[in-house]
Amino acid sequence: TDLDNCVIRRVAIDQGVADIMLGVEGQCRIIDGLPGQARIGKPRGILHDPDGYLWYADRHGHDIRRIDVATRQILTLFGSPDGETGLVDGSGQDARFSYPTGVALDNGYLFIADSDNDSIRKIRLDTGNVTTVAGIGVNGNADGPADEASFSWPISVTVGPDSNLYVVDPGGHAIRHVDLADPDLTVSTVAGAVSNSGTADGFGTDVRLSEPRGLALGDGADVWLLDTLNSEVRLLDSHTAEVVTVAGS
Repeated sequence: TDLDNCVIRRVAIDQGVADIMLGVEGQCRIIDGLPGQARIGKPRGILHDPDGYLWYADRHGHDIRRIDVATRQILTLFGSPDGETGLVDGSGQDARFSYPTGVALDNGYLFIADSDNDSIRKIRLDTGNVTTVAGIGVNGNADGPADEASFSWPISVTVGPDSNLYVVDPGGHAIRHVDLADPDLTVSTVAGAVSNSGTADGFGTDVRLSEPRGLALGDGADVWLLDTLNSEVRLLDSHTAEVVTVAGS
């Protein structure tokens, strides 16, 4: 996703060539349709599902959009087509988001980092129903049951090798964890000390991060972290909660 140019690009890896898949540079609007007609707002997190679709969060339109890779048709499926914001559960376009940024897919559910709502949302793709997984809609760093926990501008999510949800919480300088197998969907801090920035390797809350912004699954138990203000790439072992610095200074 090319956020500031309001386009989605694709790269031919074998040739090292990039082109624009959808959108027109500088025309930041939400318009559904085929190439030539469709417009992109401010694209953030993106993923490819097994059915041949791309899903991405659009910060400009406060919605979740789907792209058919074969035809390149784009549709706004979740959130207001008019850019209306809010923290509202519901079906399809009746739901409301506010600056959604990160997306993750697991077992027919799409998880959303709903940044300005300080919440994690979930879309059941077979029914189109949107619910709030964790977060009370108020900025904070409290661990605990999902309906008591709080986040500080959650920006990226991924389902880890332990089948639980990892959340990048840049405002708290931490990596948070939602236990999807727990009936209470308990939120805990896996790495970093909330509201304490710095750079330090170690285990759990002894680790120090500074506005982490991205994460991705690696091999085995590994979760890769982009520690933005430290200009470092870090590696989290999801089994032991150990974090080591791999690159950067």
